[in-house]
Amino acid sequence: MIVGTLRSTCLPGGEVFDGGGRVGAPGLIECWAPVPGTPPSPTLELTEGHHMLPMDEIRTLLLKHDDPHHLERPADFDLDTSRECFTRLVSALRERFGPSCSGGLAQDASFYGVVNVPAAATGLGRPIRVEMSNFGGYFVTAEVVVEEGVPGGEASLTEEFTTWLDGICTAAGCTFVPAELLREPYDGPSVLEAHRDEELVAALVAAGEVNEDEDDEEGVGQAYWHDRYFEYM
Repeated sequence: MIVGTLRSTCLPGGEVFDGGGRVGAPGLIECWAPVPGTPPSPTLELTEGHHMLPMDEIRTLLLKHDDPHHLERPADFDLDTSRECFTRLVSALRERFGPSCSGGLAQDASFYGVVNVPAAATGLGRPIRVEMSNFGGYFVTAEVVVEEGVPGGEASLTEEFTTWLDGICTAAGCTFVPAELLREPYDGPSVLEAHRDEELVAALVAAGEVNEDEDDEEGVGQAYWHDRYFEYM
């Protein structure tokens, strides 16, 4: 197993980001550094015969953990637990795909960090992005990255990889959330950025600065579950 540690990262101005605070502009901080001699993270043992949670049960969990008063992190967020969980997730992905996988922590966001698996390592011809939320103790999702200007085609995560990642999440105490579920319309209690956009458009229409029949309004105000748990706030 390839091992490493999440390291503190100096930001412009001398501030230090160690995965706990949220400082600076929204973005990802590269945080994975292989360190010789670092004790390996506990091996994640997959349960034989493991089955993914039913979609309705995952939907229930998404609603259960949605706190409209805490958009970035839950009130009981624990830095040490989240750091350990993310480290184990990075380790598992690097063990499967190799050391080219890179991890980064998020700022001003409802997700803790992202692991990027380069196209050369996935076997799909496209990169894979795996994200861990700050919520749900913890929600994890993954998707094939289609770069801008490149036809999407039929590239998608394989069933074998999805089953493997779901097992890794379960062994780490996380919940794997399929990307298609996160593309469903958001119907939780939180006020998200899309809702604020809707309020702004409504104000502009009332002021006569925007025609309510303009095509640009299509989709304004529509939020999705991905916006709640895996987005900048």
